[in-house]
Amino acid sequence: MGGVLFAEGHAPCLWRAPFPEDIQEHIVSFDNPHGDITNSDLEQAGVLAQADIANITFDLRDRTLATLNDNTAAISRNKKGTISSDQAAAYLCHLESVHR
Repeated sequence: MGGVLFAEGHAPCLWRAPFPEDIQEHIVSFDNPHGDITNSDLEQAGVLAQADIANITFDLRDRTLATLNDNTAAISRNKKGTISSDQAAAYLCHLESVHR
């Protein structure tokens, strides 16, 4: 996962972090059709990580944080803060709520 953070008066901040191997082993793929983590779950984790890195890198008090992403499910989950499942996405929604 990774991204670019932009803040007025600061140079862009690029970040990147691989998912741990135990997470990678659970990803749904052609080779692992019975996995329990989807690409959208990973994208949602990236959105959460981006917010956390922004918080660590910049003073976000009295600021609005806008996140752009091309994964509709990740953005929807991040905006709504909920999903009707008990899988990874629900846990990530909980973490996002705590982060806010």
